[in-house]
Amino acid sequence: MLIREATPADLPAASQLWYERQCLLQQSDPRIQFAPDALRAWQAAAKGWLADDAAVLFVAQLSEELAGFLAVRICAGEAGLIPARVGRLLAMAVDLHQPQSALSSQLLERAGGWLRGRCVATLEVDPPLHYPVEVAFWRGLGARPCSQRYRLPL
Repeated sequence: MLIREATPADLPAASQLWYERQCLLQQSDPRIQFAPDALRAWQAAAKGWLADDAAVLFVAQLSEELAGFLAVRICAGEAGLIPARVGRLLAMAVDLHQPQSALSSQLLERAGGWLRGRCVATLEVDPPLHYPVEVAFWRGLGARPCSQRYRLPL
């Protein structure tokens, strides 16, 4: 397994993994709705991450196949509070058709090293409320809830 920084050539495969994850999440949360051009829009956002010095996208490559990815960005912390800067999980997905032991943790370890190298020691994540597998993953790593984000239709 090779974990490396992504290139633009990785984006079509990464967007497919993202799409499959969203389809899985949609089964437990019908509020997840795809835009008509969802894959193209995701690839455009990911291309922006590749060009952003405050963001990184790592991919896990198994032979010639993409087995997973993880993207983080450095953001300002909440005004007036510590830490002043935090890492923010932008996107993460692994190929559930070819499971690899601890792949998510390996991607996270690489992203954590990248963040620590930029003096950022906190990662904020928003695991899906209706997908307890991801909540358990993050809690198992030591993450603790500090807020809940709500959506209010207007």
